[in-house]
Amino acid sequence: MASLWPQDGTDWPEKTPWIAAVYTLYRYRGIGIARCLVNRLLGEAERLAIKTVYLKSGSAAEMYRGFGFEELDRQPSLTAEAGYKTLFYKDI
Repeated sequence: MASLWPQDGTDWPEKTPWIAAVYTLYRYRGIGIARCLVNRLLGEAERLAIKTVYLKSGSAAEMYRGFGFEELDRQPSLTAEAGYKTLFYKDI
């Protein structure tokens, strides 16, 4: 599952749009499903003439860096596995 949303929470309200809700069932992780989903959303953003997309992540930061996303901000988080959530952006 993955979506392109106008907003993902209230932490960075000035940023839009967002790649959000990227989720793969645990038993299917590590076989490239999330990568396919993110690639599809990046293609859709390009088709819509979106210039920059944002996302936040705790545990999947390295995967997003592999797509060329760059870190913009980081905040402590009680819910993220890493103990913080990172705001990433990618210019398309």
